[in-house]
Amino acid sequence: MIDPNATHTGKTAHSPLTERVLQFMDIMEGLVERGKTSADVIPADWDALATLVDVNHFQRIGPFHDALNWRDYTAMLTEWVNHSEGWHPVVKRISEAPGVVYCQCEEMITQGDRVFPFY
Repeated sequence: MIDPNATHTGKTAHSPLTERVLQFMDIMEGLVERGKTSADVIPADWDALATLVDVNHFQRIGPFHDALNWRDYTAMLTEWVNHSEGWHPVVKRISEAPGVVYCQCEEMITQGDRVFPFY
């Protein structure tokens, strides 16, 4: 979800590349919601994201410098969403330079009755 109070910078704030980044977050948020309520998300459900990224060259570098390829990343996401209580991205700022999108996003997670930023 885009924060209506967010600052969107750059000449191409809604270019196809920027839209891809926003679609990625929307798809993730939808699958997290589904996993939260039904716990039936499977790795193939992430195929909707695969249309937005180069899965053959994808590499996710985690907070502890752990690297995951696309298959391992979607396996990790599947496990996470089926046990999540909620995740909501709030885009604060998004801008684009040729070939790259910079997105400042505050990730909110739910635990019990509390919603707080995920750091």
